[in-house]
Amino acid sequence: MFGIYDIDKATTLTYQERLDIYKNIGFNELALYLDNSYLKENETYEQIIKYANEIKMQIKQVHIDYKISNLITDETTSHYFEYLEQKINECIKFNIPYLVTHASMGDNPPELSKKQLKKLENLAKKYENKNIIICFENVRNNTNLNKIINLNLPNIKVCFDLGHAHCYGNEKELFEKYLPNICCTHLHNNFGKDTHNLLNIGDIDYKYFLNLLKTHKNISNCLECFPEYGKVLNKQEFIMFIKNCFKSLK
Repeated sequence: MFGIYDIDKATTLTYQERLDIYKNIGFNELALYLDNSYLKENETYEQIIKYANEIKMQIKQVHIDYKISNLITDETTSHYFEYLEQKINECIKFNIPYLVTHASMGDNPPELSKKQLKKLENLAKKYENKNIIICFENVRNNTNLNKIINLNLPNIKVCFDLGHAHCYGNEKELFEKYLPNICCTHLHNNFGKDTHNLLNIGDIDYKYFLNLLKTHKNISNCLECFPEYGKVLNKQEFIMFIKNCFKSLK
């Protein structure tokens, strides 16, 4: 089963309208960006998740704010870990098993120290039996991701981002490297820049990955495709975009 991220900022449609469109077109799994900065005015996560449950759309993964990623290395503040713990508690409240975050941002991010790794380890152990997995996503520079995975903790895993892997490395090699730790994926295509195209628009051999992922039943796979940056789609345009997302899977 392949799901789709809710692209609420690409349209003026309400959450009921958006989710009905996803469901009617054929998606049975929904992923969310779990941060109030992503919410539309007058919408709440309680409303969206309740409605998703009502129409039988599973929510297995959420993505939290990536813009604070490099704060994971900052020993002068605990903001990253406080934010992460807040979002972990929200996932537990909403019964969402996979929380996606980043361990770095940019080409040359600061590296994680032993002290910060220990803080992350302590946080993970605090929630070891709470049915929540913290999934760190592959990005431009995966030095910090590799350090985190080497902690070998049962509730810290990998979210494999196919588009990022293609932009910044070899997607097939990276998938094989991280496969033992992959719990969820972000699927999109590109021509070497992180544009989050539909699966059939770009250089990636996406059919190879779709066929491969179908054999790994325990991985949550969601499209993270965006329309043209800054464009707000009307209802018919939104429906057509989601149809094309689903068509690319078929």
